[in-house]
Amino acid sequence: MGSSIEKAAFQPPNPEYTRSVAEKNKDRFEECKTTSGLKVSFIQSPYKGPNHSGLSVLFCHGNAVDLGTGFPFFIALSREMKADVFAFDYSGYGLSSGTPTETNSYACVDAIFRHMTESLKIPRQRIVVFGQSLGSGIATDLAARQRGLGGLILMTPLTTAVSVMNSAVLSFMLSPVDRFTNKDKIKKVVDYPILIVHGTEDEVVPFKHGQQLYELALSVNKATKCLWLQGCGHNNIPSMKGPEFYRELSDFVALAATKP
Repeated sequence: MGSSIEKAAFQPPNPEYTRSVAEKNKDRFEECKTTSGLKVSFIQSPYKGPNHSGLSVLFCHGNAVDLGTGFPFFIALSREMKADVFAFDYSGYGLSSGTPTETNSYACVDAIFRHMTESLKIPRQRIVVFGQSLGSGIATDLAARQRGLGGLILMTPLTTAVSVMNSAVLSFMLSPVDRFTNKDKIKKVVDYPILIVHGTEDEVVPFKHGQQLYELALSVNKATKCLWLQGCGHNNIPSMKGPEFYRELSDFVALAATKP
């Protein structure tokens, strides 16, 4: 039954970039490996403008996109947050090998985090983890296991995978095999800032998910903030409320950058 939940959660699109494109753009598309040998495709979007924040963003994307479709957003994040952005594809997405599962997705984010901290020597307090939609589960899992990061940003996050389902009875029946249990893990993020962003009209992950996560996080971490965007759905926050959204990200970066 758990595998059925994962099949519903992970919906990798047809790859929006190819091996030949990656090989021609080696300065963009890179590759590292999990401890079990799975290949993880990732990109680094360096910020080249003035007043670099000194931070690096580790971005975990949603369930139906990959690095090809998400690239314009990564560039926008880098520009607006004045930070380098690292984004990667989960197993089974893009050029990353393996099967898309919860376990493999955690292994992939661990591989990128090791690359950033060990190979590139980026201090952990300079890393902000950013998860969107399904990616909120991957970002929160990493954040729950790593102390002393720069911050955690969750955009249109879910409390758990099963709780997104419309049927309360079905959700109850499947709770023993639930996936991406953010509502439990977020209470372990206690020593760095958290920002939760959600649209009030989200048709995929209802607004109440963001509200509940905010309340849970705030109960243990007073450096938790929220941004509720009126009228926004699941996928139109940057296009509908761009100035407000990016202004809040900039303010959060300023807060994270002051961490010793």
